Amino acid sequence: MFIVMVRIYLVCLLIPSVLVAQNTWKKYVPEDGSFEVMVPGDMDTGEKHILSDLGETKVKTYLYKGDQELPDIIYIINSFNYPEGTVDPDSLALTDSLFYESILEVKKSLGGEMVYMADQSEHDLQSRIYKINYNGGKSTVKGKMYIAGQRFYSVQVFSSFEKSQYEEIDRFIKSFRIL
Repeated sequence: MFIVMVRIYLVCLLIPSVLVAQNTWKKYVPEDGSFEVMVPGDMDTGEKHILSDLGETKVKTYLYKGDQELPDIIYIINSFNYPEGTVDPDSLALTDSLFYESILEVKKSLGGEMVYMADQSEHDLQSRIYKINYNGGKSTVKGKMYIAGQRFYSVQVFSSFEKSQYEEIDRFIKSFRIL
C-alpha cells in the first residue's frame, strides 16, 4: 500500500512539470512568413552567404538551443532559394537526387551512420525524413527536408543518442508547415 501511495505522489509531482514544459511551446513564424513551426522557446536567426557551383546562395538559419531541462537538444531550420530554373518541381528524379545528395552530405560532414532515409512527400510537396547517428553512436540528428518551388528547407534536431526518442524532437519536426 505504501509503495502505491509513493508512486501516486511521484506522478502528481511530475504532472505539473510536464504540463509546464508542454505549455512553453509556441508557434514561430519568421518575418518573411514562409513557414511556421512549434518550438519550445525563442529562436535566434542568422544569415550566411555560401559560394557553390550554382553561384552565391543566401542561407537563412533559425536556431533554438535547448533549455534548462534539455540543454543538449538543438532545433534548427535552414532555408535557401535555388537559382531560378534550377529545380523543376515536376522532375521527381531531380528532387530525389537533391534530397539524396543533401542527406549524404549531412552524413559525411558528421562522419555518421545512416539509420534511415525515407520519402514522406505529401500532395505537391516533396520531402524526405532521415536519422543519422554520429560521434561514435553517442549523438543523433533527425531531420526532414523539403523542396517547395525553388526553395529548400532543412528541419533538423541534434541530440544525444539517449534523448533521440524524446517526443519534443518529433513534435518540432512534425509541426513544420510551409505557408
